[in-house]
Amino acid sequence: MDVLFALIFLVSIGFIIYYSVKRYQTKTKDPDTYNRIKNRVWYAALVALFAIGSTSGLVGFVSVIVFLSFGTSIYYIVRIIQTRKKDPTTYNRIKNRVWYALLAFLISYIVVVALPQPSKTTANHTDTSKVDSSKNESEKKKAKEESSKKESESIKQAESDKKESEKVVKEESESAEKESESTAKEESESSKKESESIVKADSEKVQREESEKVKKESESTKKANDEANSKKAATQQAQTTAADNTHTTNDGQVTTGEGTIIGNTKSKIYHMPGQTGYHMSTSNSITFSSEQEAQAAGYRKSQR
Repeated sequence: MDVLFALIFLVSIGFIIYYSVKRYQTKTKDPDTYNRIKNRVWYAALVALFAIGSTSGLVGFVSVIVFLSFGTSIYYIVRIIQTRKKDPTTYNRIKNRVWYALLAFLISYIVVVALPQPSKTTANHTDTSKVDSSKNESEKKKAKEESSKKESESIKQAESDKKESEKVVKEESESAEKESESTAKEESESSKKESESIVKADSEKVQREESEKVKKESESTKKANDEANSKKAATQQAQTTAADNTHTTNDGQVTTGEGTIIGNTKSKIYHMPGQTGYHMSTSNSITFSSEQEAQAAGYRKSQR
């Protein structure tokens, strides 16, 4: 609490100095500002008095009033002497303030003298209190040192226990890590074997599929060859039959027996009797005994 009032006192003194300077600067240059702040010096002084009185007691408070009123009296006496002839207006305004300041000085001085002063017994009691206080502080300091020592030992013990605990945790962690590595290694080997087994099975499956594919292609090729040979044989048979039934006219055209089908070897189109192109050159013709035979040989029927 004393610190707070001391701070208030210092701030008040700062305001007193600040407003005093501002009053001096604005007295002639800026009368409006001067009139606005002229009383703030006294407000700050009252706050300073209140702060001192709160920290020093009644005697200290009144003593401050004594010094301030005395200083104010001196100030106004000097101002009256300066302004008596040079500035009558200021002189008339402040001439009574000297008496107010002297009156405040006199009253405060009487109060200070009248207040009871601390007796010798009180001083001795104060000294005894100080000794007891010092002794108590010494005992408190000793107790605090012992408490600090015990606390330090407790901290050391706690640190020792912590290190031991950390050691146990570290050993358990290393053991768990080794066990984990062993388990991971076993799982890795098992996974590797399983993967190799899967790869082997896939490889065998691919080989089997490729073998079946080659077999199917071989069978397909064989079937195509058989069909080609069959068509070739049919064509040869048709040619033989046509040769037996075909007669060439004097103008080089082919005539066949009734119901014979004639195919064009270039266009692969066969003609039925009565269709356009039925009679054609011998070099391009081939005969079939039926449409099935012609179609089996790879020919298609003419649309005309």
